[in-house]
Parts: sequence; structure tokens; C-alpha cells
Amino acid sequence: MTVPMFLVMAVGGFLFHRGVVSEDYAKRTNQVVFQTALPAMLFQDIAETDPQSLMDGKLILAGLLGTLLVFLISWGLAEKTIGIPGKVGAFVHGSYRGNFVYIGLPLIMNILGKDTLTCAPSVIATVLPAYNIFAVFILTIKNKNAQKVQVGKIALEILKNPMILAILAGLPFSIWRISLPYVLDQAVGYLGELAMPLALLLIGMNIHVKNLKSHWKITAMACVCKLVLSPAVGLCLGWLLGVSNEAMVTLFVLFSVPSAANSYIMTRSMNGDGELASSIVAGTTLVSVITLAVGISVLKMVQIA
Repeated sequence: MTVPMFLVMAVGGFLFHRGVVSEDYAKRTNQVVFQTALPAMLFQDIAETDPQSLMDGKLILAGLLGTLLVFLISWGLAEKTIGIPGKVGAFVHGSYRGNFVYIGLPLIMNILGKDTLTCAPSVIATVLPAYNIFAVFILTIKNKNAQKVQVGKIALEILKNPMILAILAGLPFSIWRISLPYVLDQAVGYLGELAMPLALLLIGMNIHVKNLKSHWKITAMACVCKLVLSPAVGLCLGWLLGVSNEAMVTLFVLFSVPSAANSYIMTRSMNGDGELASSIVAGTTLVSVITLAVGISVLKMVQIA
């Protein structure tokens, strides 16, 4: 289930390092995926899904509470073991923020063997905005030169997120069981099919391992927090709340995917330790090849997946 995904990522890395694609191409392609392909996929999934299954309260509670717990635990650990403000911010950000959209969505479809993402919209609409709120908070607190927090601007950016807009646009079609005309449905479907392969190629293009050597100790700690502690917290909360098996799989993926490339971009833009953030993204992505496979095997053994 995981190897095909990482093979596609490897192709992306190969194309980038051989100079077949440039950094500018990767940035522009990322915008195509983020602004068009992923929203099209999510819109179609929402529009064709039973509305009663879209907003899972227990899943949302587990996702938000688990993210908060991992955020606080990693922050406390960083203060005791690292202490340097810029590195603390980068460590915490990379320890709780996972690449749910680019890696998590295709992984959920692989595990469940389905073309639809019934539980994913609940996570995208609630937990992913929380990622940004926590990130702005920790990066502002731990970086003296960071810009002042602007709550209104953060809220506006969340509302303008193309994936949030796609989910909102798809809800009326789901609630009132409206079908798109065949031509539009096919066009949206074609765009949506671009999302997963392009997203995986982009992950490979953005993995830079050159900083791993100089930051290996902190990166190793981040790997433990992101790939071991985080899924343990998420699954425990899911079990305590009694979520469904499909929601449990979604929680596992949410908390066990590697750090998102956005953690590097946002950390760097807010005057954090960009090199450490890049190292954590690369390290967690490489190690997740093993941890994801082990985790999925365990879910299969206990008949959750």
C-alpha cells in the first residue's frame, strides 16, 4: 500500500535532481494541484457522498484534541532538550503538522480500497485550519523577528483555502442529491484524477536531504514525535471516543503521515530555522516508509483496516 506511493515520490525526486524539472516548475505545479486538482477531487467526492457521513463529530474531536496534545507535548520536549527559540519553533511545527493532503488522501484510498473519501472532509475542514493557527502561535512566540499575529488575516486565509471552498461548494449537491451534468462531471473528474499522482511527484521534488547531517539529532526526535507518538495519541483518542473503523483509519493516517512541506515554507517565512524545518520534512518522509507500513500492518491484524 505504501511502496507505490513512495516510488512515485522517488520519480519526482529523480526528475528534480537530474534537472528535468526546475524549482520554479515545482512551485507552479504545486499551485495547479492546490488551486485546481485537489479542490476538483474533493468537490466531486463531497457531491457524491451521503451528507450524514460527512461531518463526524467524534472524528473531529479526536483530530483536534490529538493535534493539540501532540503540539503541547512536542513543545514541552523542545523547551527541555533544545531551548533555542528558532529551533524550538521549527521542531514543534514539524512534529505536529502532517502532510495529510498530499500523502494522507492517496494512502486512505489505498488502505480502504475506495474511490471516495468519506471521513477526510471532516479533517480537512477542521484539523487543517488548526494547523495554521498553532503554527502562527508557536512561530510568533519563539521567533523575535516574526510578524505580529493578525487574527483576521489568518481567518480570511482559512476561508479562502481552495479545499475549504471546494468542500463548501460540494455540500449542496450532497444534501439535495443534485447531479452535475455529464459534461461537467467528466471535466471535474479529469481534473481530480490529476491530484494524487502530481501531489506525490511534488513531494519527491521537495525532499532535500542535504540538511539531515547537521541536524540529525533534532530530526530524529521529530521523527519519534511525528511518526510514533502522534499516531499513538490519535489512535488512543479514537478508541476512547469509539469512532468507526473508517474514522480510525483516517485518524491513523492523519497522525502518522510525515511532516508537511508547508511546515518548512511557513517556518522560513516567519524567520524560524528553515534548515531544521527542511531536515525534519526530509527525515520524517524517509522514515515514514517504515512506520506507515508497520502501522498499516497492525491495523490489518486487529481488523480495523
